[in-house]
Amino acid sequence: MKKCILVLLTTLILTLSLASCAQSEPKYEYNTDIRTDKNAGMLSTIVDCEQYDIAGLIFNADAVIIGEAVDNGVAYRETFMESEIALTKTAVSVNKVLVGDVAKDEISFAQVGNPMDNTMTIKLKQGEKVVLFLVYDDEHDYYAGVGFEQAIFYVTDNGLFTNSNNPELGKYDYTSLDLLLRDINNLLK
Repeated sequence: MKKCILVLLTTLILTLSLASCAQSEPKYEYNTDIRTDKNAGMLSTIVDCEQYDIAGLIFNADAVIIGEAVDNGVAYRETFMESEIALTKTAVSVNKVLVGDVAKDEISFAQVGNPMDNTMTIKLKQGEKVVLFLVYDDEHDYYAGVGFEQAIFYVTDNGLFTNSNNPELGKYDYTSLDLLLRDINNLLK
């Protein structure tokens, strides 16, 4: 009987713990002009990913650029920790380098998941203008984002937008690119 009660209590505690870890609504408003599915691509909330502020993104980035997606990405598979994972590699034209060095006018930007499938991360689409906080993988010659979707700021007619549910980054939603650039420049002083 004691064993049964212990199992029941353990199950109840585990259920409550998992429920408290479930994704809650962020404290800022999503820009629905860009993405209509608020729950797509929240990989940084699924895995144990550190939530960065702008200083953290810059500190962990090899480069920060303003660019534009040239295509919708191509499927790519890579072995990671003895498992094969699906990646999307998108060509991004480099319009301006804000931090670090990027030796090319066009880079390959890798995101987890298949092209045009936003299950793991919301993929860049051709023509989207972005600010990217990048880490370089020299073994495979591509860049990836610092903290998954935290690394991407979309530049739209309505201002900036991030897919991240991180309120530290969401505060830039609907603001001008100039505000983000000012904050980056102030941190680099």
